[in-house]
Amino acid sequence: MNTKTALLRILSNSTDVAATKWLYELAVNIGVVYIRHRVRKGSIDLDFLHSDEMYVAQTSVAELFARDDENKFKCLCGCELLQNIEQSALQDVEIQFKRVVVTKVRDGIYLLYKQHDAQLNRILRNLKTSFANFSDLNISDTGIVHFANSNENKETIPEQILERIIVNAANSTVNTPQLLAKLVESFNRYQEYNISINLTELAILIRSAAYSIGNVSNNFSIGTEEIAEAECLKAVIEKAIKKIKKRYKPGYVEKKKMPDWLFESYLSSIKNLYLAKLTNGDSAEGSIFYYLKEEIPNLKNEEYRDGHRVTVEYLIKLSREQILADYRKI
Repeated sequence: MNTKTALLRILSNSTDVAATKWLYELAVNIGVVYIRHRVRKGSIDLDFLHSDEMYVAQTSVAELFARDDENKFKCLCGCELLQNIEQSALQDVEIQFKRVVVTKVRDGIYLLYKQHDAQLNRILRNLKTSFANFSDLNISDTGIVHFANSNENKETIPEQILERIIVNAANSTVNTPQLLAKLVESFNRYQEYNISINLTELAILIRSAAYSIGNVSNNFSIGTEEIAEAECLKAVIEKAIKKIKKRYKPGYVEKKKMPDWLFESYLSSIKNLYLAKLTNGDSAEGSIFYYLKEEIPNLKNEEYRDGHRVTVEYLIKLSREQILADYRKI
């Protein structure tokens, strides 16, 4: 059996157990490979998520095989990437199916990190509401935003180009409808690509771009009062980390428990972690390991767990307590 055969079988007959089982196992394997790739890059920490790669993959992929009231596969049947696969070559079907699976796994990872990210949810709601006024932008049942005038048979637009377009749009607009109009205008210049992006990733990019240029208005996600509060919290975080450094450096560095550069790397990583939670709503990574690797590039996951984790988590605890204590004094 192959991907195309299995998809055609379950899309025409949702009770085909053999094809469903084969395709589900393939999707889980794709998910596991993708998660391992992210772990090796240090961009996710499964220990932080209290999960393993198989659990994350299976949980994410399970949504692809959810059924509707007619016992059909709701997501797979409605997925635009999988339409007209009967006329497509096997290799093309495999690529499209992999894209669908990876998108679901990304969503699964996102949900594990960001279940309480209210700010990002507001951006998502604004996007969904505004999309109704733009016929050139469509959202599939699997949460993929498609630009109607792009070429679906071409390669997906490079991430760097897409990010640049979004940053430019955020820089020249003040609300979500204007931003989407600017995106459509820009996308029309890149019709040689297949322009599609996961809705959540689009929201994250919009927020990150808006924050980077100081253009987060109430219509994007938050108001000016919240921006002022964010600036205040940033100062609180930086001040709290300085207090931790002054208080605990003698016990760690001067008593030769660790070198000065390592202690500085720990606190710099912790500060970056909390600043990311503040300015990006925890949109990129929630793991201290991700930020520690920026300070110690060759650090391995196993090495972190065995030689650094206990001390780092203790310093995180102290930093969090200091941040909260300083915040209550405002």
